[in-house]
Amino acid sequence: MKRAALLAVALLFTATMAQANCGMFKLAKGKKSEDWVQKSIERMTEKIGLTEDQVPQVEALVKEKAEKKKAVKEECRVKTKGLVEDYSGKIRALLTEEQQKKFDECKKEREAKMEERKEKRGEGYGHGLSPERKFKKAAEEVKGSEDGL
Repeated sequence: MKRAALLAVALLFTATMAQANCGMFKLAKGKKSEDWVQKSIERMTEKIGLTEDQVPQVEALVKEKAEKKKAVKEECRVKTKGLVEDYSGKIRALLTEEQQKKFDECKKEREAKMEERKEKRGEGYGHGLSPERKFKKAAEEVKGSEDGL
C-alpha cells in the first residue's frame, strides 16, 4: 500500500510539473505582449537590417505567432489540469480511507507550495535567466552605460 501511495504522489508530482511547464514563455511581471513584439522588431531591425517595407509585415507575423502561442499554452494548461484531476480521481479511488486523507493532505501541501512560488515570482514564469543570458544581459547593460558616457 505504501508503494501505491508513493506511486500516486510521484504521478501527481510529474503531472503537476508538466502543467507548470506549459507556460514556459510567460512575460515578466508588468510586461505587455506589445512591448515584447516591439522589442523583437527593434532587435531584428538592428541585427538583420529590416527595411521600412519589411517592418510592418514582420510585425504582423510576430503578433500572429504570439497570439497562437498564447492559445496553445492555454490549451496545454487546460488539458494538463484535466489530466491531473482525472488521474488523481482514479488513484484516490484505489486508496483506503486513511490513504485518501494523506493523499489529500499531500495535494494541499503541494498546492500551497505552488501558490507560494507563484507569489514569489509574480506574473512571470519564474525560471529566471540562464547564466549565459545573465552574463549577456549584464554585458549589454555595461555596454549601454559606456555608450551613454
